[in-house]
Amino acid sequence: MYDIRPKSGTIGDDYDKLIASLPEEEQIKLMTTLAKYPKSLPRSMRTENVGRVEKKGKFWQYYIVSNGNRVIYDVKDRPKQVIIQFAGDHEEAAIWLRNNAR
Repeated sequence: MYDIRPKSGTIGDDYDKLIASLPEEEQIKLMTTLAKYPKSLPRSMRTENVGRVEKKGKFWQYYIVSNGNRVIYDVKDRPKQVIIQFAGDHEEAAIWLRNNAR
């Protein structure tokens, strides 16, 4: 399993607020995806209900279905870490990616 950590305290606060705003089912889906499948698996191999993940430049983006928010993160395989880079709404995520994903 991957250790999930924010890049900074401010990003951690944004991520915590985003998680708190989600229904419990979405919270579980987000945490399961980031901890077990941060780079996603093909649908045919999925054994759990995980969320949609896409590669965006050098980062990964998780789409939250219930409210349209996004979590953008980096994945380190050694040690296994998911580093949250951004958590917020769709428009702010697009701006963040334009400025940071190259």
